[in-house]
Amino acid sequence: MEGESMNSQETILIVDDTPEVLSLLTQIVKTEGYHVHSAADGESALTSVSAEPPELILLDIRMQGLDGFEVCRRLKQREETRNIPIIFISGLHEVNERVEGLKLGAVDFITKPFKREELLVRIRTHLDIRRLHVRLEQQTHDLQTANEQLQTEVFERKQAEESLKQSLQEKEILLKEIHHRVKNNLAVIGSILSLQSHHVRDEKALEIFRECETRVKSMSMVHTKLYQSKDLARIDFGSYVKELANDLFLAYRVNPELVSLSTHTDQVALDINKAIPLGLVINELLSNALKYAFPSGRKGLVEIILQNENGGIELKVRDDGVGLAEDLDFTQTKTLGLQLVMALIHQLKGTIEVKRDRGAEFMIRFS
Repeated sequence: MEGESMNSQETILIVDDTPEVLSLLTQIVKTEGYHVHSAADGESALTSVSAEPPELILLDIRMQGLDGFEVCRRLKQREETRNIPIIFISGLHEVNERVEGLKLGAVDFITKPFKREELLVRIRTHLDIRRLHVRLEQQTHDLQTANEQLQTEVFERKQAEESLKQSLQEKEILLKEIHHRVKNNLAVIGSILSLQSHHVRDEKALEIFRECETRVKSMSMVHTKLYQSKDLARIDFGSYVKELANDLFLAYRVNPELVSLSTHTDQVALDINKAIPLGLVINELLSNALKYAFPSGRKGLVEIILQNENGGIELKVRDDGVGLAEDLDFTQTKTLGLQLVMALIHQLKGTIEVKRDRGAEFMIRFS
């Protein structure tokens, strides 16, 4: 610490109205490498401090004019000088005088005649304390500045989050409205097809109307699910499969005593780009099974299985009906339904496998 004091060139103000004492103190302090200012009275001391505040003041108490106590009192009243350590120098040994000085804010007392070593140790000690105090004040200021910056960043981040949340809510409302309107428009199309079919007498034409109606309804159902879902980007496809299958059984007026339905679905969430084509695939395969697999009152079972498999999705639609014709090449068929199935599987970037054992089974896989 001593080396630090000698090299730091701290300024010490010495105030004493006795020239011999002032000269002696100046010489001792300068020898230790400190920069010294001196003043022979209280007024000169205040002027010197105002011009260049020192790091420490050695202050005589008994002086003509302003005494040391009054000088100390005035310095401690000023914001810019109140933290300068003041060591009183006095020839008196009275306790009351020491108490008065400490009450005014002095950090120490040195009694005349003083010893050189004691004087320098006390100076170094209080300069060290002052340096630590200044460093602590700087660190406190830096922490306050950093805290203010952090609070500002937190406030700005909260504002950004609120803005983002509001924007997201607005987009969710808009997206819900879009799904709602698309669902309504598809429902209107389905209703028109249903009404128009009442005026159709040709069985083939009537079947085309019914197929179009179920296709429209399968797409409408996706938008209904998305509109009702908390996650507007994905739907629970398992519940969609069950609802779609039940609607198709009703649409084709299937007798539940003859043909039963079984659905087994894992927790599968799909976005609209996969949900609509896969829904249409199920619609076509299930419609074919209900139309052709159980002729002349034949009893049977239709199964739909949807499961997560090796990081992808696997869909099986199978029945134990009359099965597919041996000469049917489903990849080259000219029927609209199977052509649509192949196009949709291509859109899903998936594969299809057909089994003809004890009925028909279509297995679709995609990632």
